[in-house]
Amino acid sequence: MEISKKLVLGVSEYTLTGKGEDLHSALMDLGKASIYDIKACGLCESPLIRLSAYVTEKDKFKYIKVTCAKCKGSLTLGESKQDHANYYRKNDAGKLDWQPFKGEEVKTEQKQKVEAVIWD
Repeated sequence: MEISKKLVLGVSEYTLTGKGEDLHSALMDLGKASIYDIKACGLCESPLIRLSAYVTEKDKFKYIKVTCAKCKGSLTLGESKQDHANYYRKNDAGKLDWQPFKGEEVKTEQKQKVEAVIWD
């Protein structure tokens, strides 16, 4: 059995699907995403936000990242070691832990290549 739900991040929509032998197991699978709608960047309020994913080289941890196209701020979803469910990182105040961009500007020719992979 499969069950789906729409995820809205800014101006983009994604469909998440949970799979299992019955409704309960399909809902449990879908619940591992632990991701919910975000209407805009938590730093600059731009609705131009997208999803990307990566794996760390050293420990092979899997991460999903919500990134703002305007200010390049980001929100990381970490993967739980126990059940491999993803969760939003929150700060000490319990708010989503949006981080400002801390890096060098990508050169124009490199930026186009990166956006072709990351932005849809």
